[in-house]
Amino acid sequence: MLDLLSTAAAAGDGFDYSDIPVEDYRFVYINARNIRANGMICVKGDSMLPVYHDGDRVYIQYTNQADPGEDVLCSSVAGMHIKRLGKDGVYSLNPDLPFTLTSPDDHVRIIGRVLGIVSDADEP
Repeated sequence: MLDLLSTAAAAGDGFDYSDIPVEDYRFVYINARNIRANGMICVKGDSMLPVYHDGDRVYIQYTNQADPGEDVLCSSVAGMHIKRLGKDGVYSLNPDLPFTLTSPDDHVRIIGRVLGIVSDADEP
């Protein structure tokens, strides 16, 4: 059983991360993508196309560390996002929708790593 967070993670403009309530709980079959998952969250927006689509649900493992090349759930002043971690910070996969910080005081905090997309076959 995994938490399904009620706030979407933006693949575009962010959503506030503070005190994200749990919307629901979902039973899933254990598999290689979700065995380390702590929860699921919905993707909102198109900045992570072609990998993640608006409306996808993804598995999240809570951690504040990740390696370059991994996709992460992160927060900034603009809210919560799903982005790819590079050597110089996080970025969007869709070149038409680049990720930018909103001010010189803004910074990115990693909340977790994305473990994969929840498929229909994962749920009973």
